[in-house]
Amino acid sequence: MIIIKSNSEIEYMRQAGKVVANTLQKIEKVIKPGITTGYIDGLAENFIIEQLD
Repeated sequence: MIIIKSNSEIEYMRQAGKVVANTLQKIEKVIKPGITTGYIDGLAENFIIEQLD
């Protein structure tokens, strides 16, 4: 079954995709040997929360 998305649903998906892309760009700059995944996760979480405001 194919579910057709409404224009507003597509817009929400577009906005979410932009937040994800921006988050990946942000953490890409800090990734290096020795950085823990917990630290990266915290950076990503804080950045995403900032985007929601």
